[in-house]
Amino acid sequence: MSDRIDRLFPAPIRRRFGLKFVTVGLAVILVTSLIGVAAVVTVDDTLRSNTEADLQASAQTKATLLNDWLTRLQSEATLLTQSAPVANGDTAAVDAYISSQQQSDTLPPSVQAIHYLDTERPRIIASSDETFVGVNPRAEGVPWAQPELSVSGDPIITDTFQPPTVDNPVFAVIAPISTKEDRALVLMVNVGSRARSLPETNGDAFVRVVNDDGTVVLSERRSETLG
Repeated sequence: MSDRIDRLFPAPIRRRFGLKFVTVGLAVILVTSLIGVAAVVTVDDTLRSNTEADLQASAQTKATLLNDWLTRLQSEATLLTQSAPVANGDTAAVDAYISSQQQSDTLPPSVQAIHYLDTERPRIIASSDETFVGVNPRAEGVPWAQPELSVSGDPIITDTFQPPTVDNPVFAVIAPISTKEDRALVLMVNVGSRARSLPETNGDAFVRVVNDDGTVVLSERRSETLG
């Protein structure tokens, strides 16, 4: 072993034991350090790979949760339109019914209001939030009330937007009423409340949902939504 170590160093160093000892020590440290560097790189790559896998799994989980949430909203909107009060079309009865549904635990907590809409005028003729009764959403510039948006068949989910009368971004779930061609139910959904209720992401990662136009429609960072 000593001979093999000796051959690692030039003759002047071999002739001076003390210096050889120091150099051997440095060699061991250097080799150890190099192994350490290799290990650090390997561990770093492994951690990066594991982190990416964890983030992908987290993103998939949250995407599934969001999809289930949207599907439930559409289903709930359909069920509301099929209820007797809404199907019969008596405005007072509809108003009482949707107000009771809003106050119950039936709907997801992210639903902040339910409107009964006259699609021809268009005007909100009943609502779980009475401050909206009589409002013409088209005149207010609300995207889902514009002429180019037609409602028929299955409930539709609109893009996220910022209403002038509320503090948080929302989107609408609009469900036509089969017994009343000029009526629809509109569920106003708070985007931020749903983002905050998602499972926490490890580290500095966070959830951001972007539409085809590149607009952030849902983010755990509130300031980013609609940015």
